[in-house]
Amino acid sequence: MLETEDANKIPQSPHTKGIIQHFERQVKLHIQGLDDDLNVTNDKLGQLEDTQIATNNKITNMEASIASMDKSLAALLKRFVDFHTMDKEKYKEENKEEDRVVTP
Repeated sequence: MLETEDANKIPQSPHTKGIIQHFERQVKLHIQGLDDDLNVTNDKLGQLEDTQIATNNKITNMEASIASMDKSLAALLKRFVDFHTMDKEKYKEENKEEDRVVTP
């Protein structure tokens, strides 16, 4: 690659060629190391994405359960309020009847 281009333009001594080859090997090794690091990073990122999808699914299921419980609690609260209202009305009616019985 660079060696052949440089060889055509400038004559190089064997020492210079050796230095160039050494640095080319080092660059290739460095690039290979970066490629390996990138592959590992992509694998880890894939695992994180899988975990995020699984977590999002669990959260969605939990939100649905909470919404269902919320509806149930609202229905229970409404029934308690209704019972309380009925008890108040019943208590008022009983008091009115007692007042009628006592006042003759």
